Amino acid sequence: MNLTWRLAIVNFIGSCVMVWAWWVGIFGTVAGADPYHITTAIIAAFLAGVLYTFRRARAVQRLPKQISKANQREGRKAAILNSPIADVIESLVLLGLIGSALGIVHAFTGISKDTLATPEGVKDAGVHALTGVTLLAGATLAGSSTALWTIWNNRLLEIETALHNEDISS
Repeated sequence: MNLTWRLAIVNFIGSCVMVWAWWVGIFGTVAGADPYHITTAIIAAFLAGVLYTFRRARAVQRLPKQISKANQREGRKAAILNSPIADVIESLVLLGLIGSALGIVHAFTGISKDTLATPEGVKDAGVHALTGVTLLAGATLAGSSTALWTIWNNRLLEIETALHNEDISS
């Protein structure tokens, strides 16, 4: 089975998990509590990483298998061109952390002495705090789960590239 098919299977399974999360309402809860749209940035970075991974997979599969200096250079070049996917993984984790920090800030900005002076103010502060906590949890979940998914994709790509380079060097 070639790399593109293995990536397709891994991404199909991940997509099934995402459909399940949407089905049970996790997406709606997270998106509804995200006034900063950090989860949108996480999803955009993740999708860019998936597209880049598939693009690199096709490039690695097209590498020639014959032994020559030029082919060895192409194999090394392929390994280097795969490295931005690691940056996507780090970006997803960091965007999740930024979303977590924004959630904490959001939770506490709605609490003041004036708002806690009335029962209606206490209710509003509580709703505001819960929205911030939901954003914190949602951004952490979105960033870490998409990073984990991208790690799996990247690992498949790294293995295929390493195997190709091993075939050339032997």
